[in-house]
Amino acid sequence: MGLRGWFFCVICCTSNTVKTSTDRPSYTPSIGVLAIYKTINITLGTGADYINRPSAVERSWIYNGKPWIGLGIGVNLFSNNKPANTTKPTN
Repeated sequence: MGLRGWFFCVICCTSNTVKTSTDRPSYTPSIGVLAIYKTINITLGTGADYINRPSAVERSWIYNGKPWIGLGIGVNLFSNNKPANTTKPTN
């Protein structure tokens, strides 16, 4: 699966330029793989965040354009396989 889109990145106090955390729009191309076994699913993905409109705040964000990896683990707690209702209503 591949993703592309506009998201928001949180820029934290990484240098003297940024005094408080701030949200900035970013372009995030990414790709991932999903594996499912019974009720367990595991996702592995990689991508990069690119912040638009470079200013002092964006230039101070050290992760701009650098690749990242992500790992997701999920458990299906509810079954989708319910037995069919075979009882017929009586008249």
